[in-house]
Amino acid sequence: MKPVPPRHLGISQQIILIVLLVIVFITAGLSSVVGVTSFNNLATITLKELDRLSKSLSANMQGLQQNAADSLLGLEANPLLSERIEQLTNLGPYYIDSSMVGRDIEESDRIYSLQSQIEIIQALQPLQNVHQFSSISLYHLSPFSLIADAKPVLSIRMDTQGLWVGQFKTKGAIEQREYYYVQREDYIPSSSDFFDVSSVYQLTVQDFYQRTNFEMKKTEGFDEIFSAPPMREDLEPGHIFSTIVIRDSIPFIKTWGYFRAPISNPDTWEAEMVPAMLVVMEQAIDAEKLQLIKQQLGIDVALIKDGEVLVSSLPPNERLEDLNQDKIVSSTVQDFYFAGQLMEFKQHSPGEFKAIVLSPISILADLTRRLFIQMGLLALLATLLACLATFWAIRRHVSRPLNRLMEGVEKISEGELQHQVKVGSNNELGQLASAFNIMSFDLGKKTEELQNTADSLQDSNVELKRYQTTLEDMVEQRTIKLKETQKQLIESEKMASLGELVAGVAHEINTPVGIGVTA
Repeated sequence: MKPVPPRHLGISQQIILIVLLVIVFITAGLSSVVGVTSFNNLATITLKELDRLSKSLSANMQGLQQNAADSLLGLEANPLLSERIEQLTNLGPYYIDSSMVGRDIEESDRIYSLQSQIEIIQALQPLQNVHQFSSISLYHLSPFSLIADAKPVLSIRMDTQGLWVGQFKTKGAIEQREYYYVQREDYIPSSSDFFDVSSVYQLTVQDFYQRTNFEMKKTEGFDEIFSAPPMREDLEPGHIFSTIVIRDSIPFIKTWGYFRAPISNPDTWEAEMVPAMLVVMEQAIDAEKLQLIKQQLGIDVALIKDGEVLVSSLPPNERLEDLNQDKIVSSTVQDFYFAGQLMEFKQHSPGEFKAIVLSPISILADLTRRLFIQMGLLALLATLLACLATFWAIRRHVSRPLNRLMEGVEKISEGELQHQVKVGSNNELGQLASAFNIMSFDLGKKTEELQNTADSLQDSNVELKRYQTTLEDMVEQRTIKLKETQKQLIESEKMASLGELVAGVAHEINTPVGIGVTA
């Protein structure tokens, strides 16, 4: 029974499988290495970019402070505002001489004070709207230090909800003060003839409050007495202070400076440029402000104090935890890389404030995953192309020559001993084919020689058989002759023996006979 050849993978299939496995392992290893390296590189680039953006954020915060400072410095250039502050100062509680101490402020002066307050509000409203100040407050000062240790007392406050104006009743004292409030949507700006002379002396100050919808109300959420250090006479004009304060868990950039106005010196009655009002501007760094900054920078931002997050641009349901030192901060939803810069102003702020920018780590993970997927697809395509190229190369340079060699072996096994294999390559298979052809040629030549030898041997065998037949005949004839000769010899020997016997007998007989005869 002819043995059945075992089933096996072809060389090309084995090589392709090996190449495929090698490419898979190499691709997996490279993908892992490239993935980790890419993630680390992206993290490094992200941290550097975050550091740059944190500087931009800090500069943005500094810009808010500088914006307020520039606004404060520009107020003195407004002649109407300067005139109204001068009037408000002269009618206020801190501008006195020795004869005014303890005297009630007249009704008309309080009305004119309200007029100055309203006109100051109207002059400052565009500034507040343009620069989006959370509040602008004006505090009475004591010009020329007419009242020793006089604390700045609130006269006007403009915030996002409404307007506050203070009313003072006594010269030289601020204890008997009242504040009136109106919401912005209820405020009615006064006309040009609202405070004419006839109205001032015919109506009471309460009538003017009612016509402008102001109502008496206790202050809340801010201080009536400014708690900053007292103004010093040696300060240069334009000296601005800034700090960060926390109110209702919201940080505010608080900027203040002294508004100088021409005030008459009670001693000389000459006008001198002296600090008349303390102007305070606040800018809330709340979620809405951070959202605007986020739109500008294109990244989430936050403000922290001593490592504790005060406010951020993240959604309300996503709360940041306290920061650590490894540039990673966690929230209730995800983890972030962060970078921050200290916020430093001229006036020392209690605590260490930092403006930080946040970048979700999930973005890097997504980028790395996409890169990994792209590399996987590229590796798959490369593997497919490599397999096709390997298959083509093996089929062209290995399989075809091997098939031709196998065909040559089959031909030789079928008897075509001089079959030549045509392999055009010069590699090992080409050398093997050349050796096969030489072997086939030599085998054919040897076979031909053997065939000739076999034919000669066959002829010799025929001749030998003929000689053998002739020899057998000759042997048989000679054997017959030999037998006849042998028979003749035997007969001759018998006759010789008989003759000898007869001779002997005759002798034996002749002797006695002879003797007898003789005798």
